[in-house]
Amino acid sequence: MLVDAILINSGLLLAFVVRYITIVLHEPHLAERLILDYRNQFLSTSWLLTSLGLGLLWMFGVYHHVRSYARRFKIITLLQATTLAHLAYGFSFFFLRFLPFVPRGVVVLSWVFSSGLIIGIRIARNVVLAVDALERQMPKADQPIKHVLVIGGAGYIGSLVLRRLLNQGYHVRLVDSLMYGDGAIRELYNHPQFEFVHGDMRHIETVVRSLVGMDAVIHLGAIVGDPACAIDADFSTEINLIATRMLAEACKGYGIRRFIFASTCSVYGASDELLDERSALNPVSLYAQTKIDSETILLGLADQQFAPTILRFSTIYGLSPRPRFDLVVNLLTAKAVREGKITVFGGDQWRPFVHADDAARAVVMSLNAPLASVRGEIFNVGSDAQNYTISAIGELIGQLIPEAELVLQGSDVDKRNYRVSFAKIAKVLNFSPQYTVEDGVREIEAALRKGTIGDYYDPAYNNHKFLTNVDNAPLLRLETPWVNQRESIKQ
Repeated sequence: MLVDAILINSGLLLAFVVRYITIVLHEPHLAERLILDYRNQFLSTSWLLTSLGLGLLWMFGVYHHVRSYARRFKIITLLQATTLAHLAYGFSFFFLRFLPFVPRGVVVLSWVFSSGLIIGIRIARNVVLAVDALERQMPKADQPIKHVLVIGGAGYIGSLVLRRLLNQGYHVRLVDSLMYGDGAIRELYNHPQFEFVHGDMRHIETVVRSLVGMDAVIHLGAIVGDPACAIDADFSTEINLIATRMLAEACKGYGIRRFIFASTCSVYGASDELLDERSALNPVSLYAQTKIDSETILLGLADQQFAPTILRFSTIYGLSPRPRFDLVVNLLTAKAVREGKITVFGGDQWRPFVHADDAARAVVMSLNAPLASVRGEIFNVGSDAQNYTISAIGELIGQLIPEAELVLQGSDVDKRNYRVSFAKIAKVLNFSPQYTVEDGVREIEAALRKGTIGDYYDPAYNNHKFLTNVDNAPLLRLETPWVNQRESIKQ
């Protein structure tokens, strides 16, 4: 209302000025008298026009329900209010004899100027808001990334991602429940650029507190692997799906655009075709389904202010600060070294493979890439050259460890069978693996023979065994404040 009062007075004052200039141009000798008369008329009657104008604007609903009207009806309403105000103002001089008479020309000009100002400033405001909204929706230049939050970084791939980020000078904050212990990150505790938050990513308080001051998020936290996810479907869904949605929504709330999500090529399930990122998905496990559902949620949230990048990892192999021996290359290599036997079930099923450190490198490359090239994109992570059948993997290990016997047995209950194209990540990110399967076999063999790795059957090296271990059963019963959201997410 204060702005409208100023505009009404400005319109009246401008009307007096225009009227004064018009008369003085033809009769300059009247200049001094007109200044005195017009000043008196303005000071004596401006309160009346202001009161009439604001009162009628209020009566016409300009300050409450008219705000929701369409633009055309708003303008009509404003024009009606200012017109009636000036009509009442002009006629009032016939009844309020104590007021100085204001010329009709001034009243008409005041109506024109006041109406124009009141309507114009609202149009200008809407234009400014529209331009601002448009600018917010437009892609902005990449903001420098200095602080990175890693969710679930104490695991097989994450522990390598942490080291790569720290080596590149990032300030890294890790959130991890340390389900599998802290052996993979213990040496990082004293690093000046490393910050650790011991917490469960399912808890909103932990997530919100951890997002403060971050420029990007790398989400690696999950129950990983088909057998591990199958132990408790609700537990796996909470971590792999519900927590992912909560984290992504919190990132949007904090204005964090960069969001890198670890998915899996298992989403392709079973197919005889060469599959790329556009291929149909055919999950054959809960693990794959939770990843597909998470991808859908993330891409649904994507806009100019939130730019998720999805990385579908091939089957991982090789050493890491947190080794795993529930993965085919590592497991068969361990069996060849320790038992002298390479047992392959089925063998004709295809899988793509990638070294753990190459997977970590792909994560950091995605973070460093121009935002425009990774915004809302999905990348298969691996290389065409490392598509193998399981029997070919067994034969390769047999060639590298010739004292081991290759044993092929029946069919495998694992229905997954897929060959994957990695042309997109090679083209967009110029990604090419630095390790081959042979390299992975040799480093696993060396670690086993040197005793760096003891009993590869230890549950610490196997997600499924670890979670089914009676000592770790309480992990599956952790209560969360939003368990009742499970069904709504699944639907």
